[in-house]
Amino acid sequence: MGSFNDTSPVRALVYLDGSMLGDLRTLRSINMSSVMEIRYMSGADATTRYGMNHSGGVILIKTH
Repeated sequence: MGSFNDTSPVRALVYLDGSMLGDLRTLRSINMSSVMEIRYMSGADATTRYGMNHSGGVILIKTH
């Protein structure tokens, strides 16, 4: 949970080749045959690198 007032769950965001793609639903739009690497960045690391709205973490995807 992100706060006491906001009960919506905090979820990871997806980055494709360094650009923000969106939330987890955007994973369906990626052609998996072009994926070279998938990494998860924890919420603490993602907040440090990308800002406060990344507390759910980041899924980093690199394509060929």
